[in-house]
Amino acid sequence: MNYGFSYPAALALLPLGIGVLVFVYRKRGVGKRLVAPTTFLLKQLQNISRARRVFTPPARFFFEVLVLAILTAAIAGLYKAAPAQQVVLLIDNSFSMNQASAAQTIGGSAFSSAIARGREVLAGLGSNDSVEVFASSPRLRAVTTAAVSASEALSTLSEIEPTYAQDRLELAIPQLLGRSGVDRLVVVSDRTLELGGAQASTALDFLSIRPNVAGQPNVAISNISFVADGNTLRISIYAFAPELVPVKVELYGVVDDMLQAYSRVQEKSVVVPKMGQVEVEFSALPKGFESFFARAVVERSVISPHADAISADNEAWISRALGKQKILLVSDIDAHALGLDRLAAVQIDSRAPSSSGQLVTEADWRTYSGAIFHHYAPPALPPINSLFVVPPEEGLFPSRALSGDSPVTSWDDTHPILSYLNMPTLTFTNTRVFSLPVWAHELMRAREGVVAFAGERSGFRYAALGFEVLPFEGGKAPFLSILFLNTLKYISDSPLAAGFAGVGSAVPGLEAVREFDFLGTSGVVTHKTTLGKAETIGSLPGLYRAGSGSWVAVNFFNPEESDTFNARPISLALGEHATERESSRISLSSSLALVALLVLLADLLILLLRRMFRDAEQA
Repeated sequence: MNYGFSYPAALALLPLGIGVLVFVYRKRGVGKRLVAPTTFLLKQLQNISRARRVFTPPARFFFEVLVLAILTAAIAGLYKAAPAQQVVLLIDNSFSMNQASAAQTIGGSAFSSAIARGREVLAGLGSNDSVEVFASSPRLRAVTTAAVSASEALSTLSEIEPTYAQDRLELAIPQLLGRSGVDRLVVVSDRTLELGGAQASTALDFLSIRPNVAGQPNVAISNISFVADGNTLRISIYAFAPELVPVKVELYGVVDDMLQAYSRVQEKSVVVPKMGQVEVEFSALPKGFESFFARAVVERSVISPHADAISADNEAWISRALGKQKILLVSDIDAHALGLDRLAAVQIDSRAPSSSGQLVTEADWRTYSGAIFHHYAPPALPPINSLFVVPPEEGLFPSRALSGDSPVTSWDDTHPILSYLNMPTLTFTNTRVFSLPVWAHELMRAREGVVAFAGERSGFRYAALGFEVLPFEGGKAPFLSILFLNTLKYISDSPLAAGFAGVGSAVPGLEAVREFDFLGTSGVVTHKTTLGKAETIGSLPGLYRAGSGSWVAVNFFNPEESDTFNARPISLALGEHATERESSRISLSSSLALVALLVLLADLLILLLRRMFRDAEQA
C-alpha cells in the first residue's frame, strides 16, 4: 500500500518544531533552587552551564516530538493510496451541452463546465490508476485508444466536441459498467440520475452539472415544411420557458452568390406560449428560390437575456423536392391501398409480382430511385436500391414466421434507419426472423433472432423488414411511419417530401462525394475539399451540394435535447456487478489529528492523576 502527502512542503515544520523543542529544553535547565551566598551561587551556575553543553533529552522530550510529528503529518495531508483502479470517464457531448452557462459573466457553456469537471476527476486519480475516456454522442466512442494514465487522459479531453446528437446515456452507462475490469465509471452530464431498485452502492459516479445551468429557458425551431400548395412554408417554434416568449421569425431565400447567399424574404413576430408551440406560415413565396433558411430571434429587450439557452437550434433549412422520385412498387396490393399515394414527392409505379423475376428491363431499372418489394422478393438481388417488406420465407432471404407478440430486445440506434425512434418498448406481431446475409448489418433483434437488417451489395443498398409497416398512415401510426420514411430515405437518391435530411443520416445523393459546398448560418458558401471531423456531409445543419447540383438541406430537430428548462433524469436499475469503490486517495489527516488529541488528553489525565496522588501523600 502506498502512502504520500498532499502538501509535502508542510513537512518542513517538523525539523523546525524539533529545533524549538531542543531550544526550550536547553533553556529550561534542570536542578533544584538553593539558598547560598553569591559566590557559591555564581560558581554553581557556572558548573550547570558547562554541564548542559551536551544535551541529554528527558523522556518527555520524545513524547512531545511524537505529538509534533503526528500533527505535522496531519497538516501535510498524509494519505493512503487505494489499489490501482480501472477508471472510465464518460463525457456527455450531446446537443444540449451547447447551452450557455448560467454564469453569463464568465461565459462558457455546459460542455466547457463538463470538461473542467472531467479535468478535476483525472487530476484526483492515483499515479497507478488507468483511465479510458469516452464521448457519448453521436454514438458511444472511445477517445483514448487504450487504458492510459490520468495525465495522458487529460490531453485527450480537447479532442471531444459537442455534437448535433442525443446523449443515449441510458444505453451507454450499462454498457460501460458491464465492461470487464471496470472499477469505477465517472459520468459528467447536464442530466441527473435516478437509481432504480435497492442499489445503495454502485461503481457509478454521476457528476451532474445541472445545478450550474439549472432551468434555463430555451426557444427552438421544431419543424419546417412546405404545405400542400407548395408555395407556403410552415415553421414550428417551441418555447421551453415558464412565460410567454416574443419571437421574430426571419425567412431568407438562397441565391446563387458565393459571397452572400441569403436574401431576406419575409419576417413575422409571434408570441410563443409557455411550454408550448406556435406555427408560423409564410405564404406567396417569391419565385426563383429553391431553398430557404429560417431563423428565430428572441426579443431580448422584452424578457431576460437568459431566455434562449441554445442559439444553434434557432435555425432551419429546407429545399424543394428535386422533382418527384419514381419508386417501383412490386406487390399484389395497389399503391393506394398501401397508403403510398400520401407521399407527395414520390411517384409510385406499381407492378405485380413475377414468378420469373423479370419485372422490368435493365434499362428501365435506371429510371427508378428505388424499389419496394411487398410480400415478394425476386430470385436474385435487383440492380437497384430496394426495400423488402415481409419477404417470403423461402427464396432470397430465408426466414421463419413467429406467432404472437415479439418484443425487440436489441437494436442499432446509430443507423440512419432507426434515427428519431424510441425503441425500448417496441413489440411486433407475426414477425419474420431472418438468416442474416454475410453482407448485411443487423438493425433489430427479437429473442428468436434478427427481424430487420440493411447493407450494401455491389454498390446498391438493401433493407429488409420482417414486420409490416404498410399501409402508410402518417400521424396515425407515427412509429411505423417514421421507420418507413427513414428506410425509404436510406434507399433513395434524393430528399423526400420533407425537404431535408436529418443530421447524422446519409444525405441522399451525396454519400460518396469528397468535395462539396456548404452553406451554414454565416450565409457564406464554403468549399470543402478535405473532410474534417466536423465537416463531413450531414454532420452539421445547413445546405450541401456537389458541383453544380442542387442544394440539399440538413436539419437537427430534437425536443429532448433542446429542452434545457425541464430536468431529464436518467432512470437506471444497475446490476449486482456495480459495487462501491473507495477514492484513489484515502485521507488520514483527520485520523492523525484525532490520535494527537487522544494522546494529549491521555497526557493531561496522567498529569492530573500524578498530582492527585502526590497531594494525597503529602496530606
